[in-house]
Amino acid sequence: MNEKSESKHALLSIKVIVCSLLFVPIWFFLYAFLHEAGHALVGLAYGGSIVNFVFWNFNAHVVINGAEYTAFGLALFHVAGLLLPILVYILALCFYNPKRKPVLYHICYIIATVSLIWSLASWVVMSFMSIFTILPGEDVWKFIDSTGFHPLLVT
Repeated sequence: MNEKSESKHALLSIKVIVCSLLFVPIWFFLYAFLHEAGHALVGLAYGGSIVNFVFWNFNAHVVINGAEYTAFGLALFHVAGLLLPILVYILALCFYNPKRKPVLYHICYIIATVSLIWSLASWVVMSFMSIFTILPGEDVWKFIDSTGFHPLLVT
């Protein structure tokens, strides 16, 4: 490898690292938006109106007023924060092309995949934890409470 090729390769590596690091907060905000939007869509479908929608900080939440949930609707409301990001990810996977050259393209998919696996794993862990303690405020606990399912079934 010649000197010019090595410097071009090093520059590309730095660019990939920087862009990957920039993608992480972008994905964080996108995931938080999709998570809260999942809750909001179900709330709207059950006749509610959005009072507050926050996704840009560590206190992401949506407040819905006036929704009249059925038992299924309430369970769906609590799990929708997990389901919408997964559905959007599955849609994005339909467009994934493993033959694309830019490594950054693949890194973005890997970051999204790992974060969604982490989200699913958190449902498993929190379901198991709820056997021993109540986790107020968590979607998992609210789902278990609204459905009456045993935590091991959710796990």
